[in-house]
Amino acid sequence: AELMAEAEEQAEQAGQAEQAPPEAAAADSTTSAKKDDAAATEPTETSAAPVVPRAKELAAASITLDHCFGFESGRRYNLVHADAACNTVLYAAGCTVQVRNLVAGGDAEQRHIAFNTTTADAAAGAAEEGTTGGAAVSTPLLSPTEGDGGTADAQSPPRPPPPVLAKSFHACFGVGAIAMHPSLNYFAVGEKGGGTQPPPIRIFEYPSLAPAGVLPSGAQRGYTHLCFSASGAKLASVASAPDFTLTVWDWQRQAILLRTKAFSQDVVRVAFSPSDEGSLTSSGVGHIIFWKMARTFTGLKLQGEIGKFGQFELSDIYGFSELPSGNVISGNEFGTFYVWEGRNIKCEVTRPGGRPCHDGPIELVFVEGNVVLSGGHDGFIRRWDADAIESPSAENTLVIEPLSELRLGTSVQIKAMIKGPDAGHWLVQDGNGGLYKVSVKDQKVDLALPLPAGPIRGMDVSHSCTLMATVGSDGAVRVHDYALRALLHVSRFSAGTCLRWAPPVVDSRGLTFATGHADGVFRAFYCSRSHLMLLAALKPHTMPITQIEYSPSGKLLATGSDDGTVFFLAVADAEYTPLGFVQAGGIVTSLSWRPDSSRVLLCFGPAPPAAGAIVVPKDKSKVEKDPVLVELTLQDWSELDTTASFEVPVTRKDYTIPRSESQTAATPTPGPTAAAEAPSSAAPPSAGAPSTAVKQPSAAIAATALPQLADAGLRSVASAFFLRKEGATVTAVNESPRGPGVVCIYAVQDDRLALKLEIPVSGAAITFACLSDNEDTLLCGLADGSFCTWDFPQFTQYWCGRYHDGPVSQIRAHKDLCYIITSGSDGNTFSFKTPLYDPAKIINSAKFMAEVQPPAAQQADDITSATVYSLQEAKIKQKADKMCEEAEHRKASMRQELVSLREQFLKLLHEHEKLLEDQRVPSEEWRVDTDLEQRIAVETQAKVDMVRKELAWESEYKELALQKLKDRYLTGIDTDRIVVLAFNSDCSVATFGLAKLSAATKKKIAVVHSLMEKEEDTKKSVPAQKAGKQAEKLATTVRLEGGTKLGHQSTSTMQQRIEERKRQRQQRQQAWELFKLGEPNDAIDDPEDVETIRSAQKNMGDYPLKMSPDYRVPDNQRINADKKRRQKILLEESIFQLKKTFNSRVLALRDRKVALIDKICRWNEEVRELNKKLGVQETLFAPSLEQREVPEKRLKYTPEDVTAFAKKQAQQAEARKKKGLGDRALMMDDGHSDEADANTADKAKTEKADSSPRKSTAPSITMSGLPGKDSKLSAPMPVKKATTASPSLLSLRASPLFMPSPVVRIRKGVTSSNTSSDLEQLEKKILGMRYLHEKQEISQRIQQEIGTFDEDLNTLRKAKFHLEADLKVADMKMLLLFQELSLLKDFEKQDTTLNETLKARRNEKAKFVAQAEELSEKLAPLVEEMTKTVQQVKELEDELSKLLVAPTATAFAEALTKTFERTPKRANKTAAAEQDLDEEKDLDADEFDDYDTEEEDDEPDALPAGCDPALLRRVLELREKKLALDETRLELRRQTDKLKSEIEATSKKVRVMDVSLAEAERNLQNYQLMKQQKLNELIVVVSLRLHQLECVKGNEYPEDLSACVVFSNRGLRGLQDRIDELKGENTQLHSRSKQFKKELLALKKDKKSGEKQLKSLETWSNDVQMLKFGQTIDNVEALDKLAVNKTADDLEERLQEQEHIWEHELTHLERQYKQLQQAYAEALERNTQHLEQIHGLTEQKYALEETLETSTHAMVAAYSVSERKEQLEEQKLKKVITLQRQELDTLKAEITHLSSK
Repeated sequence: AELMAEAEEQAEQAGQAEQAPPEAAAADSTTSAKKDDAAATEPTETSAAPVVPRAKELAAASITLDHCFGFESGRRYNLVHADAACNTVLYAAGCTVQVRNLVAGGDAEQRHIAFNTTTADAAAGAAEEGTTGGAAVSTPLLSPTEGDGGTADAQSPPRPPPPVLAKSFHACFGVGAIAMHPSLNYFAVGEKGGGTQPPPIRIFEYPSLAPAGVLPSGAQRGYTHLCFSASGAKLASVASAPDFTLTVWDWQRQAILLRTKAFSQDVVRVAFSPSDEGSLTSSGVGHIIFWKMARTFTGLKLQGEIGKFGQFELSDIYGFSELPSGNVISGNEFGTFYVWEGRNIKCEVTRPGGRPCHDGPIELVFVEGNVVLSGGHDGFIRRWDADAIESPSAENTLVIEPLSELRLGTSVQIKAMIKGPDAGHWLVQDGNGGLYKVSVKDQKVDLALPLPAGPIRGMDVSHSCTLMATVGSDGAVRVHDYALRALLHVSRFSAGTCLRWAPPVVDSRGLTFATGHADGVFRAFYCSRSHLMLLAALKPHTMPITQIEYSPSGKLLATGSDDGTVFFLAVADAEYTPLGFVQAGGIVTSLSWRPDSSRVLLCFGPAPPAAGAIVVPKDKSKVEKDPVLVELTLQDWSELDTTASFEVPVTRKDYTIPRSESQTAATPTPGPTAAAEAPSSAAPPSAGAPSTAVKQPSAAIAATALPQLADAGLRSVASAFFLRKEGATVTAVNESPRGPGVVCIYAVQDDRLALKLEIPVSGAAITFACLSDNEDTLLCGLADGSFCTWDFPQFTQYWCGRYHDGPVSQIRAHKDLCYIITSGSDGNTFSFKTPLYDPAKIINSAKFMAEVQPPAAQQADDITSATVYSLQEAKIKQKADKMCEEAEHRKASMRQELVSLREQFLKLLHEHEKLLEDQRVPSEEWRVDTDLEQRIAVETQAKVDMVRKELAWESEYKELALQKLKDRYLTGIDTDRIVVLAFNSDCSVATFGLAKLSAATKKKIAVVHSLMEKEEDTKKSVPAQKAGKQAEKLATTVRLEGGTKLGHQSTSTMQQRIEERKRQRQQRQQAWELFKLGEPNDAIDDPEDVETIRSAQKNMGDYPLKMSPDYRVPDNQRINADKKRRQKILLEESIFQLKKTFNSRVLALRDRKVALIDKICRWNEEVRELNKKLGVQETLFAPSLEQREVPEKRLKYTPEDVTAFAKKQAQQAEARKKKGLGDRALMMDDGHSDEADANTADKAKTEKADSSPRKSTAPSITMSGLPGKDSKLSAPMPVKKATTASPSLLSLRASPLFMPSPVVRIRKGVTSSNTSSDLEQLEKKILGMRYLHEKQEISQRIQQEIGTFDEDLNTLRKAKFHLEADLKVADMKMLLLFQELSLLKDFEKQDTTLNETLKARRNEKAKFVAQAEELSEKLAPLVEEMTKTVQQVKELEDELSKLLVAPTATAFAEALTKTFERTPKRANKTAAAEQDLDEEKDLDADEFDDYDTEEEDDEPDALPAGCDPALLRRVLELREKKLALDETRLELRRQTDKLKSEIEATSKKVRVMDVSLAEAERNLQNYQLMKQQKLNELIVVVSLRLHQLECVKGNEYPEDLSACVVFSNRGLRGLQDRIDELKGENTQLHSRSKQFKKELLALKKDKKSGEKQLKSLETWSNDVQMLKFGQTIDNVEALDKLAVNKTADDLEERLQEQEHIWEHELTHLERQYKQLQQAYAEALERNTQHLEQIHGLTEQKYALEETLETSTHAMVAAYSVSERKEQLEEQKLKKVITLQRQELDTLKAEITHLSSK
């Protein structure tokens, strides 16, 4: 890298030294032109000399930029918001700044500013500062008719065109940084430079995009970051390499305030302090610096303090932000935070468990209030507590958990985040492509824009419509409509490398294209309206495909690749069939067909430098080789045999591209080149000499496909293609990787390339060249990001401009040259409009795709795996499979032969059995050594029997003892203590040792739950019963009311009015009575006050102390022994369930670990198989379970464990004997050390597990190795800390599983040999790389699984800590419950007696209350019946009144009334009634005073003289009915009085029971108080933290805390707030009291005035009655009966109906009037708006006229201009006044019109 930098610097210095001033260059040009003229007049011997015409550059406005389809996702801080809502954004794209509205229209809503110049603009403005960009630049195509250089002068000699690079792009090579002003009215753009002038910073207005200023000379090459201060007055900029200058600008005055060198390496970001504009912070590669603007004796300077990392690891700092305290928090490349206090690190912030805050570098850090927001490469946005980060800590590491986190996606890499002042969301830039709209609060993520990521490798356009397809390194295949600026389809595959659209002969619809990918896969697509259809997916190559080209006939397709091969496919009916491939001999960079499709033209480029390749200067003495064009002549495919291999022979011709004399003379000094070149299979031909040979299929791949050293000075061919019209060859040649680029036209003469035309199109290297469809325009893309167009083949006009910030990878043109499309390595794709643009030639792609018929082909299967064989590999593998099949066939034949031999043997045995006895061979002859077998079997059986007999008693004894121990210690255990260990740390989690619940406890729990269920059911049933009773009462009331109403219907209108007046009088009477009842009584409390007091007592928050002597135990808190037992049982059950639930989680985690160990063992087996194939041996990570993880297996032993235990015992016995111990001591030790022996056996078992492999028959939980011969290499490895003897997973992280360990040994018998061919070596290498890749994947899977398991274990471990704390509190609660229960048992008897007494009193009271309610229910119907009877009597009286009103009965009214009121003697019924009254002994004599005791009259009823007898009979009938009703009423009154007396007696009993009940409750309450005092003596343990202690009085804690109270914070705050509330309530009460006094005075005044008014009304009523009737009327009802006038009533009804009709018509007219009035107002408003618009347009017209006049007379003297301006302003004001006067007149007329209405 240092050599490369040195070489570049030397080349730059040499270029600057050779560059001459403009005058010298012009002189040299003139001299050269003269020499050329002289040379042209002289005769020449060479007739084939190249013809170089004279060319002219077109104007800059010829081609205009139409749209940008790209976004540089990988650039940091390439996103700024342009409005407060963050709906419009600005970003850099190549040499442009794009302004895009994300809400209005997406791609359509896009504006741009282009920072580039054409060559003509550069030459014109080279001497003027600030004219090289910044305008809204449009860019341009050639037309042979445009300009004056259409044809060359025939008489003048041809002249070469001016060198392009020497004059173009001297100012801007791209956009480096963007910053938005805080006011959102300006933004700054820092350019990139590459010429002699330093790039400026340009200020633009927003949203007009007008230039507002230029800040020159801030950097030598470009800017990496810009930032405005908080007030917007200052601007800070950081330069890129090589100067890294930090500059502070006063941008409004365009002046530099301060400047200094920021650092010696890349600076990524600079920012002002939000609270102090005199402080800045910058950061970048390996540094962070804190700057201060300090006053010194020499002036204001920038003083920087570089941050000291100290004991922390040095890191790159990409994002930082200032905390509220002034400290700075920054992210680092390791994923943690550094908190800077001054220049030193205060602490490092991590997550628990040593985990970083982000998995990868932290790109962005923001501070919002008390929250820190961070985003990193892991795709997470996390929120952190800023107060916790700034909390003082003595430790260097601060461990906190994030407040929340949000993951945008698995492959998201956050590069930038912006948020407007008024936006509720963030816009996040994804480094892998995409712009996301994120709401962190709502945890919502939306994709705002799907954007590309990385370079665009392939691009092409359709020949039928305005479709464009691109493919890039991100693997996305995108289809755009560049005319509509719309993205139609996106599909993602592997990284793309090239793309080609099918010609019309293949697809006349123009909707088919093909793509090549980095994994060697070829794909063909059909673009429909709804989706992309995959037509074919093949893998013809093993390395990236570089070129795809269809043959002119449309029947063949050729693909070139980095593997040095060209593969041919047959194309027919959307099907692609592989034909074969040829060895090209190099990396194919260009591929073209002859017009007759018989030959293929190839170009080769240098191989890409390998990883770590060193670029060294090229030896100047070495002669450079010229590039070669290879022409391949295809043979008849039907004659080739591709059964065994797709490689086919081909006829090859190599043409060396010669150098012209001008090129030879002007050959630049070679730059840095590689020291070695790749060997070639064939020697290159000599200059100009052809090389014709038929290349046969070879078993080896050309060595040029392998990595090689980079050659920095080699000539190369960018593109080469045949001309359809002339048959010549067009070649784009680069003299060096940096240029210049030359386009040459060659013709083949005498098997040599003859140069016909040579055009130096650019000083930069050509990256891509092609012709338009009509072959009249040459399009070239250059390495410096520019592209140029030439008229072809005249080469008389050209245009060149730069828009890309990097090499142009593809350039294409519309079929009619309406558009030019370019794409580059910067990830941008630009579309340009040309002068030939005609909307009529533009075909709508959507309409076109809807009209065409799609192909009949089906969706093809895609290739999704990178391990899929290529076509050639699959062919070879097919041959290998055939060989394997033949081998298997031979094996099957051999097995069949063995089977036949076995059958023959069995047949012989069968035939032998059929022979006679004397003919048979003895059976012993058929066996081998039968005596030995029998003897061994007998001896073995005898020994087994003896051992069984000897150990029978001891075995039975041990088994019984073991069973007793199990029953004693294990049977009652629900869960044993099981420890689960982590793989990668010392963390572990264990279960709770839990005993089973006893049967008695289970029974108690069931009883408690049943009681609780019964109580719950009882609570639910009581409200239902009450509701049922209330519903029944309501129904009864409704029935009674309904019956009453049915009896009062009237048929006469007059009668209805009379009844209505009666009802009104009754209502007034009732209202008066209610009003009288509401009269305040000083002896009775206000019900509202009573209810308020009751509510306050209930909700005021009374907290009485239980230690208080007057404490009253609430009813719901009364406790007894039974309730306490319930609490104890329920708490015991809860503890058991909590432990059991947690234990189940631990057991599930252990089962997961067992499964993971099994999985790792299977993966180890796969690794062993791969190691066998690789020929290496290594120790693998094979975990196992420790004994404490499976305690249930502690009593299970294998024979090996028993053997080890016996050996251990023997050794102990031998050691005791050596110390002199006798057999007795040995026996005693054996009898008392069983437990020690068991422990010894366990240790032996563990040691054995650590030192020897397990067998395959061992349980899965002890799987530490695998069976087979490799078991020695896979020793078991318990999960412990890593040691030097046994590698663990910790060592795997540093040394991955796929890397050989130090113990790797090469397998015997595998030695390197030079006898294998190149193809075999390559195949072995590829297989080895594949096996290593598979091992790497297995290692990653193991690490991922283990990491996930350890995280889950750590989470469960934390949960256990919390659960243990809760269980400790529960244990203390259980102890307290036990103490309380013991105490309550002493009070249980007395408590039961008092409760039973209270219960009996309540039952008695309930009984009496029920009796009273029952009597009241009986009384209610009687009262209703009596009321009904009274009403019926009134009805009879009313009917009598009606009879007497008649004219014929008026004279006899008095006599008939007396007859009606007389009571005749009724012997039978009256005697019976009197007898019943005499029998009532409970009634007093006074109770009969109200009865009807009138004397009965025995006189007969006489008919008055002149009276109608019928009338008398009717009166007598009414009297009989009245007498019957009176008897009924008398009976009802008797029954009612009897029920009332019973109710009163019952009420007296209830009052007596209330007194008794109150006494019982008082006794019980006193007893409860005494019981509570005893309970208060118990000590209750309450765990409190220091922050829970609060001293209410004073600031110091008292020494004695006995007087303190344990109180909740919520209750305390409530009481404190209640003080303020009471003060407020007192104030309100005082104000209400004053208000009430005022109201009292007002009411008194109203009362007096009301009394006066009442007197006056009474006087007036009396006067009216005297005038009308001659007397005062007491009975108003009688007057109503006489006031019947049917005629007046009819007239009144008719009048009311007519009034109703008039009222309806009036309402309708008013509604119409309102509608008309509203319509008039709307019309008036519209006219007013029209007037305002006219006024605004008039002002705009005046402004435009003024601008036009100003620009027309710009050269007039200053005083003339000012005078003209004054006149214009005067005229403008006069017109405005005239308009305003007109508007005033109009408004006055409207007001007058409205007023008249």
